[in-house]
Amino acid sequence: MLCMRVSSIKLISLFRFLSCFFPSSLHIVNLVMEGECRCEGVNKDFPAGSVMRKFVKATFPVAGRAYRLKKILWERYNNNYHQRRAMFEAEECETKDPVVVKFFLEADSFMREDESGKRSMKVNATELSRNECKIWRILSDTGYTPKYYGKREMHQDLTFENPGGYLWILVLGHYPTFSLADAPLFLNADELPRIKKQMLDMAVKFNKNGLDYVGVSFLKFDPESRRVYATDFEYFSETEVRDDPLAAKNSAARWVSVVMDALRAGVEEIRGLSPMDVYIGFGDYGSDSD
Repeated sequence: MLCMRVSSIKLISLFRFLSCFFPSSLHIVNLVMEGECRCEGVNKDFPAGSVMRKFVKATFPVAGRAYRLKKILWERYNNNYHQRRAMFEAEECETKDPVVVKFFLEADSFMREDESGKRSMKVNATELSRNECKIWRILSDTGYTPKYYGKREMHQDLTFENPGGYLWILVLGHYPTFSLADAPLFLNADELPRIKKQMLDMAVKFNKNGLDYVGVSFLKFDPESRRVYATDFEYFSETEVRDDPLAAKNSAARWVSVVMDALRAGVEEIRGLSPMDVYIGFGDYGSDSD
């Protein structure tokens, strides 16, 4: 097990190294999310505290369905927009479908910026949030992104920190959080061609919608379905729709090849050169990804 964990760490380091080689012409949205929260409920998982944890077990209606929050996964404060963001594990009340619910809240009504600055931040935050919703909506049927359930735009009531401020809610299908760099812990060598085929198919389907995923080394992996997913909105970039997106200069095919070499090396180090027939349960191991 120690050997497997060391191998996973090596792969994660390699994947992060590969991310330095994405074409500089591609624009990646920069999200500064690590501002201090300075609120109650401090513990090891929320060292800056949490104002949103109190909504666990609460129910929120979105797009004609009701969702019950089960567990808060993370909470962050964005200094660029004076915006609080939080994500919960949740379920659809009627079907019990597992989902995640993301909150975007206007925070800090006493910010120092003048009225013009406040309006500018709100406009930028609105554009960013709507772009994220749009991307998940148009890619929902590709099979490589979280399922899009719906969004809601409203204002905070007295139960929130900034009554009257905006409150936006986005509901997505539950998605994996294991980094693709962890995949060799679960894969056999004979499964690698399937993973490569998925990544190439993903690139083609994204391009049909005018999008590139420039964070190919930050893909996620679902050990149960053996599928690859793109779950990080900030790594999408608009691009021209091409007849053959895999033949274009600096195409995803090049990066997929590099990533597959890293995965193959990881599988060979963990399993040896011969494929193993024994399935390794994903519940036995943790993930190094967020």
